[in-house]
Amino acid sequence: MIRGEITKRIDVALSLFDEKSEDENREIALDIVRDVHEGGFSDLWESPDYSEPGYSRDNEDFPVFLANWNSRSHYDSNLKKFITTCELMPKLGKLLEENEASIEWSDQWERCEDCNNVFRISPDSYGWKQFGVSHGDMVSCGNCILEDPSEYFDWLAGHPDRAVTIHGLNPTDHEYVKLNAEPFEHGLHGGQDASPDAIAECLRKAGIHSFIFMVDSTGQFDLRFSVYAHEDEADDGIVALSSGNTRCEVDPKRALEQGLKAASKAMAEAQEKGIKVADIDIGTGTASVKTVTPEEFAQGKI
Repeated sequence: MIRGEITKRIDVALSLFDEKSEDENREIALDIVRDVHEGGFSDLWESPDYSEPGYSRDNEDFPVFLANWNSRSHYDSNLKKFITTCELMPKLGKLLEENEASIEWSDQWERCEDCNNVFRISPDSYGWKQFGVSHGDMVSCGNCILEDPSEYFDWLAGHPDRAVTIHGLNPTDHEYVKLNAEPFEHGLHGGQDASPDAIAECLRKAGIHSFIFMVDSTGQFDLRFSVYAHEDEADDGIVALSSGNTRCEVDPKRALEQGLKAASKAMAEAQEKGIKVADIDIGTGTASVKTVTPEEFAQGKI
């Protein structure tokens, strides 16, 4: 069976949806899903349920479906526009939604390797924190991590670019001690210049390498975080932070201002034809500009 035939079946199923029973519509939808799987027409994954807090399946007769639900298209340089070549996935998504099945975008969700349930890897709000970890060989949801966080703590230890984000997981319940009395702040409001890299360097100089960071809260333009060490290293860690530098070399607010000015100047000086894309490095307050084609821009190749 080819893509076009399956797409036509979906069109028929949608046109007759109101004339059939819930059971009939469900079986038709699941039969089409099986054909999509067997035909290898798209990367379509299924998961038993959500691990993400606040999410639940709309219809328990269906699993959670993950896919790229966009239509297939290509850029026609002569017509200077995208031409749609296949509408299988958006139509399949519509059919599943008509059956109240839960569909999600595969680039925004991950499946836990232990329980196979799904958790978000892309924010859905300013206050969102990832309920799991997706990094290399470690792909685990928060529920499985909470059952035994030892591997998770090992993965975090000594890395200033990693932090506990699992709701309900408190390092102090696992022989760790918080080293900061007040939360560190990093953000774009003046003075929010605490640096995980600088803090890590302070602790390393004191001979502490098993420290872990934890995100306490997140906002639109900032976050608050803490750092922990094992109980037997806590006193040395507190002393190291009280006497060492824990701040960025340049305040992030000031660095952003510098970066925006640099981006504006680089944009004005760029001579190539196309879409200009600026990349600002908030750490250094610098910016770079490159030019991409409309096709590259639409495909996210920036």
